[in-house]
Amino acid sequence: MTTRRLHGKQASPATRAVGVISGYALKLLRESIGQTQAAAAESWCVDLTTVQGWESGRRPLTSLRTSDLVRLRGQLLRDGTTYHQFAVLREAMEADITISQLAGSHSLAADRLSSPLATHVHRRELTSLITWPFTGLVPDQLRPIAGTAVRRRGPVADRPVLDADIRSRFFDNLLRAAESADAEDAALLRRQATFLLGFDLRSDSLAWIDNEQRRYVRSIGMAGSDLAWAGRRSAAVTAAYAGDRAPLTAFLHRDLQEHRSQVANLNYWAYWVGEIAEVQPNDSFMYDTTAAWSGTRLFGHFIDKLDPSTAHIELTVRSLWTLLMSRPEVPRLAGRTTRAAALQRIELLLDTTSGQPVMRQELAGIDHLVRAADR
Repeated sequence: MTTRRLHGKQASPATRAVGVISGYALKLLRESIGQTQAAAAESWCVDLTTVQGWESGRRPLTSLRTSDLVRLRGQLLRDGTTYHQFAVLREAMEADITISQLAGSHSLAADRLSSPLATHVHRRELTSLITWPFTGLVPDQLRPIAGTAVRRRGPVADRPVLDADIRSRFFDNLLRAAESADAEDAALLRRQATFLLGFDLRSDSLAWIDNEQRRYVRSIGMAGSDLAWAGRRSAAVTAAYAGDRAPLTAFLHRDLQEHRSQVANLNYWAYWVGEIAEVQPNDSFMYDTTAAWSGTRLFGHFIDKLDPSTAHIELTVRSLWTLLMSRPEVPRLAGRTTRAAALQRIELLLDTTSGQPVMRQELAGIDHLVRAADR
């Protein structure tokens, strides 16, 4: 009896980026269940070179037929991988496809509305996978298994590695896409491209981010500027990631004072962490005052990010403060363990913010509301 084998196509030089993120995620999954590449090859009914090709990205998982991908899922689940972990692998494949499309497109101006940055609003899970090769920060959804990685001899990459030419084409095309997306119907593409450009430290991209921030500042108070507000928010966060926190501070004082903008900010955060489950095609959902979400997951996310080294710590604190002001029941619903973690992080953060009176006042208010949940 012949066992059917899974095969992935060899990637061409023009598409080498397509498999590196999902390949690295597959390696972490394999190591988390204690398998060597040879053992995995035997269990999954493939050649050792196929496993090696998948994990290196030379044989991209994204080229597998649906039937073969379903079969691989079954074999991974049988070997000890969970459904949630396999879902992360699917997200990593989407990140590979996104990078591949953005690095390989030569007609972004013509097809900008079909760009993966224009079809829907990205969430934290996908964005953290796309930026993983640039930041080296293991995405939150992979951290539980990243710590189980096998120690190897010699130098080993601690992240997915993009070829230098692919990396350059990715950022070059992002810049072209952002520059071409000057129409209102391409606002989402421009905003998301600008955010990703914040991870490129080349002078052209830094200059673009600075100019984009200035452009958004000029849009303040203009009629129909809701989408411009979303752009200003992303541009300010992008500048903070690039090392300039002044635009974010200005955004907090200028753009996050009115109730409407606070609603938009919290709705975006809720979508970012998955409290708003439905995928959104554009940014208009931010202004929905009837959006139904509990806030407990968002509360936990904010608590995890109460770290003075976080680039957008001021925005995190302000957002947490407005969350609890509008939903004071959230700390109680989040549970005693999360509240205890919140109080501990607030105390540590207060020790490092002596020169920031507004943030200290907000932290004191958060501390009060969290303690009130235990009374």
